[in-house]
Amino acid sequence: PLLLFPATSAPRVCLSRNPRGAESALLYPHLPPPPPQPHPSPRTTGAAMAEMTLYIEEVDEDDPGPSVPDQPDLEEAEGAEAGDVVYLGRLEDPEVQPDGAPSEPCKVKLAAQTTVSRGGASLVEACGKLLVLGGADRTGQCFGDVHAISADGARTLEVAQGSSDPEARSGHTCVSAFAKVYMFGGADMVRGKCFGDLHSLDPETACWSNNDLPQAPPPRNSHSAVFVLAEATRGDMIVFAGASEEGTLADLWALEFRDSAPVAWRELEPQGAKPVSREMHVAAPCVGRMIMFGGRHESGEVLTDLWVLDQDPWRWARFADAPSPRCAHVGEVLGHRFITFGGIDGRSLVADCLSYDIDRNEWNRHEVTPAIVAGRFGHSSVVSEGAMLVFGGVDMENDHGDLHRFEFQFQGE
Repeated sequence: PLLLFPATSAPRVCLSRNPRGAESALLYPHLPPPPPQPHPSPRTTGAAMAEMTLYIEEVDEDDPGPSVPDQPDLEEAEGAEAGDVVYLGRLEDPEVQPDGAPSEPCKVKLAAQTTVSRGGASLVEACGKLLVLGGADRTGQCFGDVHAISADGARTLEVAQGSSDPEARSGHTCVSAFAKVYMFGGADMVRGKCFGDLHSLDPETACWSNNDLPQAPPPRNSHSAVFVLAEATRGDMIVFAGASEEGTLADLWALEFRDSAPVAWRELEPQGAKPVSREMHVAAPCVGRMIMFGGRHESGEVLTDLWVLDQDPWRWARFADAPSPRCAHVGEVLGHRFITFGGIDGRSLVADCLSYDIDRNEWNRHEVTPAIVAGRFGHSSVVSEGAMLVFGGVDMENDHGDLHRFEFQFQGE
């Protein structure tokens, strides 16, 4: 049988389509289990965050399933020249605060409480507006609406109706670029659709436009997308991995912008070692680079690896692994630190923050104080005014519609 997480004899929470049909205990009664899978178990099909079904199941510790490759690229190391970045395997024992001894606390404030409760949505700031786009509730019902969030709650943006409107979805990505919001991908598992279309929203006119271009990436959901600015009117939206109808992906794409508009897709072939396929990871821009962390491998393993993607030339480099795995989490860069909150660690929902110090190549764990934010997955985030804003998500019992502001004060800064 397909194992979703590293083997253990104890029951645990699994995040996936149900691989064993009636043998697993369905914790979300709203969603019927999909048909049992034949043997040998096929590749898992990705699903949008908010449409995931949680199961508890026993696994056979004698059958740990496939693991993520962990070997150095020796051939590349032999041919390396001065200045090259060569992957030489995992960094052993990264510096990290031990369990039970967190570093500086993360202070959280409730910024808004809305009735827009959902997971798998996108949170983005554009033209002075904080917007929530799409998502789904715990029944799997997807939304195609747009809401403007403020301290007073959520206001539905009256979008002009037209043929360019994207279909309702969740597990998509949205980035802000040149005063517009660009939406790519996503899925509607109730209708059995996985999307590969590109749309843009003008927040000022509240109008959608279709921006489909030739040679686009395959349809996907639970992927990542970040916008990296190159010049005043140029940049790239970088799309990595995700889940397709065939399984998890490991491809890397760039949508090139010239004169403040998207002009062409191209698949990137970065040098050196590359991250394994995954879904439900996070990525964030960082001074012309992209940081990517965690996610779930096709084997079911929840990942701890952190990678940095450089440009000119395009190249991946792996840095210190996190102290615990994460998938369906959020992550942003604040200053010289990458911050992640919530998600699933392979056994349960978590409600703590991890931070990675880019300069020191070390991880820290942070308590969230006050503890007003429940553990969740499928939430969304954005950086605004030096803080990380986190919206929505779902847990075992509820869809969330709250917006929290996460603030950090690091010692000596």
